[in-house]
Amino acid sequence: MKAVSNWINRTSLSGNWKKVVYAPELSLFVAISDDTLNSTIMTSTNGINWNYVVSSPPYDIAWSPELLRFVIVSNSGPPIYTSNDAITWTNRTTAVTTITTTITFPDGTTTTSTFQERIDELNCVAWSPEEGLFVSIDRRGYIITSPEGITWTYRTRPNGNVVGTSISWSSELNLFVAVFETGSHRVMISSNGITWELVAVSLNSWGDVVWSPQLGLFVAVADAGSTTGNRVMTSTDGRIWADGSIPDYLWDAIVWSDLGYFRSIARDGYIAYSNDGMNWIESVLSGTIRSGCWSNELNIFVVIGNDTVYTSSLKNRKPTNDNIFNNEFNSIDENGEWTFNTLNATTITGTSLVYGTTDVATVITTIETDITSNTNNLSSIQTQVDSLIYIFSQRINFRAYSLSSATISAGRNLPFSNESYDSQGTYDTTTYIHNIDIAGTYIFFFWLVCGEWKHSNH
Repeated sequence: MKAVSNWINRTSLSGNWKKVVYAPELSLFVAISDDTLNSTIMTSTNGINWNYVVSSPPYDIAWSPELLRFVIVSNSGPPIYTSNDAITWTNRTTAVTTITTTITFPDGTTTTSTFQERIDELNCVAWSPEEGLFVSIDRRGYIITSPEGITWTYRTRPNGNVVGTSISWSSELNLFVAVFETGSHRVMISSNGITWELVAVSLNSWGDVVWSPQLGLFVAVADAGSTTGNRVMTSTDGRIWADGSIPDYLWDAIVWSDLGYFRSIARDGYIAYSNDGMNWIESVLSGTIRSGCWSNELNIFVVIGNDTVYTSSLKNRKPTNDNIFNNEFNSIDENGEWTFNTLNATTITGTSLVYGTTDVATVITTIETDITSNTNNLSSIQTQVDSLIYIFSQRINFRAYSLSSATISAGRNLPFSNESYDSQGTYDTTTYIHNIDIAGTYIFFFWLVCGEWKHSNH
């Protein structure tokens, strides 16, 4: 339950993010925006950190695992784009349909004209692996199909001039289900994407539909309803639908997860989950949220909206092979060696700890030995200097000279007048301590003035 009730507000890139999908073959989330002022595609490998991809404003996106290809459709600007990596996108030519009109004049004569209409107000798209087919619906009710997302063919317009909002494919039923926000029939079904059957349902403004293979159930949600509380409906076959009960929020999207739950998303900030599509438990997030998706590999939900990204909690994920052993945060190779994004620990115990090719314990021991040795040397020098100073309680002149080399040849004289060796002014006559500001090898020199007699020591 925590996986669907605990949410983390992530840092989002600017955009009116409308739809998000996860491509497990690429380990990649791809979100699209209908915002014309910002970049309209962003990607993420973990749902947390996102990067912009520049493109024209899209409206829906589908992923084909079999083709390893994304298809984006749009109802403004270029209508179709495809990509195999979500980075480089190629503009594709949409289908056209031939429109024939007949005009009858007052004297009874007629004239017929034909013209081609470009189908470029595409609103939704879906992929069927069994049919090997993309299907897309235009805002004016036109339906087009493509086997690879590149070449498109106009098929039919069975529901008239109505706005299709979402298409879902059921592999188990071998069936497309499409929902509409207007029209006298707001559901259509097809087994091949070419011929369609109209289905009568409640006249709600249906915005999204999804299939649960585990439950054998379609669920659709709406942002406006003909009756209070009925903005959700379910069907086991796509033909017979039953209204469910859900609060009257602006439900834009619905997602199924392998946790056994549907997740519904309303753009006025509400989310709800259900294990049967009929009974819902709601909660609220902040901001305008519009869509979401589930990653079975990472075991998280991602919810997006206007300048908004949420993920379900990473801490409450069910353990899977991907989210424990093979993801961006931590992974293990075939030799049993782990790679971590960040490792914070108070105590680490074990027989060996290796960073790269370096044995950490050996390096630490060497450093400790060097520190102890240098500390002893410094203590010895300090003791000798202090004893000399205390022996001669006269006027003391003290100076330390830094050597440019750690090795001095026997009998070598140091030119005290050479300022490059001089580190002056660091002896405190009050505490009798000489402070070494710069690490190096030093010669200590002092002299005592007793009348005309001078003494020096190196």
